[in-house]
Amino acid sequence: SFLTLFVLEYQKMIKQVTGKGAILSYYGYGCYCGSKGKGEPKDATDWCCHIHNCCYKKLKESDCHGNTKRYDYAYKNGNIICGESLGSWCEEQVCACDRNAVFCLEKNLDTYNSRFVRYRDSKCTGSTPECYRGCPSPCQSFNGAFN
Repeated sequence: SFLTLFVLEYQKMIKQVTGKGAILSYYGYGCYCGSKGKGEPKDATDWCCHIHNCCYKKLKESDCHGNTKRYDYAYKNGNIICGESLGSWCEEQVCACDRNAVFCLEKNLDTYNSRFVRYRDSKCTGSTPECYRGCPSPCQSFNGAFN
């Protein structure tokens, strides 16, 4: 199930940082939020999800599975600190992918568009962006996930 892309920690982070419920507001948003995705991302929020998927995909190459890995983090003064308790390398990386995605979502709340919620796959057309290619400026800061 694609719902596994919305691990509990990620859902909690989304709520803490954006104030929106992950499942109601982001699951099934655009072409990439909560799904593996295809086609051209619909807006900046969808780009955040595309890049989050890429982040998980990159970790998978190191046998680190973001959609099943639980981890600890702390939320302090609007910031997310990964690896508060000693976690594995994989846990810290998954947390970093999620943290970057959540701040990307927050940064683009002003262009969030509810018409993209529960968006039909059949409307996801156009070319699917490669992972790690540059994306429009709204998610530029998010590219740090791949350093």
